[in-house]
Amino acid sequence: MDALTMAVTGQFIPDQRMLEFRLLSRLQYDNGEKLVSQWCQASRGVMSVPVNISEWKGWEKIDGFVDWWSDEFPELGGVTLTDLRCAEHEFWSGVVQAMANRESWAFGIFAKAAAAQQAAEQFNSGELDDWLGATEGGGWFSQTAEAK
Repeated sequence: MDALTMAVTGQFIPDQRMLEFRLLSRLQYDNGEKLVSQWCQASRGVMSVPVNISEWKGWEKIDGFVDWWSDEFPELGGVTLTDLRCAEHEFWSGVVQAMANRESWAFGIFAKAAAAQQAAEQFNSGELDDWLGATEGGGWFSQTAEAK
């Protein structure tokens, strides 16, 4: 890794060893080997100097390494807002389809969701401002003796 390039650009620059290990790890991951310890073990048969867990832990401490590594492993990125929106779409599509098929459980879910949405809209229509004391800006906390 070129420390000067990192200092000038502010970007992580992997060395050849890291690149090689990431490629090996991606192949291992795709074959069901999901743990770093398994990737280290696999490196014993492929790399002239295998990667050990101490070296891996050192890499993880380098600024930018984990972000760079994760680019090759989008599965590790967690659930995104788009994923949640897609799941919500699938959920509601299933509920609507079940309602069309006259499934009673679907009507129950829809009724609960509609009631919850209506309650949230009513609460947000000024009750929150009243509760927070919006006219004074400080009704949501109690003043201590020192603040009075």
